[in-house]
Amino acid sequence: MMKRHELKTWPTYFGATLNGVKDFDIRKDDRAFDVGDFLILIEFDQRMGEFTGRVMERRIDSIVYGGPMVTGKPGIPDPTGGLREGFVILGHSYVNPGYGG
Repeated sequence: MMKRHELKTWPTYFGATLNGVKDFDIRKDDRAFDVGDFLILIEFDQRMGEFTGRVMERRIDSIVYGGPMVTGKPGIPDPTGGLREGFVILGHSYVNPGYGG
């Protein structure tokens, strides 16, 4: 079953994603992310300590797992060992380009 994950996103990264420059996130693997799940990226200004009101929806297309290969999880283990165990790289794409902003 596909899940929806609401994630705080700092303005620099939110803007890069919104502008099509960034199509991935490095996140702590604490939410059981799966390919096909939805990310609700909510812009959060860490300097002001508040949400800006901008939101966008993305779909997870690929996952790279940090640390040793985890059997039974869909995704790709990081062959270089450069991504720490307990973290993931989430490749994602727009669900609806007109959503948010």
